Amino acid sequence: MEYCAYCGEPLNGLQRFCPHCGSANPSYTGDTQSSGYEGGYAVPQPQTPLRGTNGLAIAGFACAFSVPLVGLILSVIAGKRAASGEYQNPLPGFAKWGKIISIVSMVLIALFISLYVVLIVYAVRNSGNIDFDEFEDLFDSIRYYY
Repeated sequence: MEYCAYCGEPLNGLQRFCPHCGSANPSYTGDTQSSGYEGGYAVPQPQTPLRGTNGLAIAGFACAFSVPLVGLILSVIAGKRAASGEYQNPLPGFAKWGKIISIVSMVLIALFISLYVVLIVYAVRNSGNIDFDEFEDLFDSIRYYY
């Protein structure tokens, strides 16, 4: 009979670990494929701990309102991480809505910039011959419809 080199408890060749202190048994003669239980004791299996909350999903959602391109990038990365299963609280909804809001915001910004450019071009072309009566007619027609 052998004894544990660390605590002195008796060991046999079928125990991979000492039942008293948990240290490895150098004279272990079991098979190389572990069944999960050795000598009546569970063999500890290494586990990768899950991360807490997917902070990129929250950041992507928040940036979607102010800086939509950054929000879109962060939300896409957060969506991939949420699907990987490495978080306890992946927040896939935040990632999805961050993408949607970012895309809608970018489209609206592009439309507003296009409208602004068209108005500037129109103002520059007609800067020499502005007829304020046309504007009054335009405002009257708008008031009429609304």
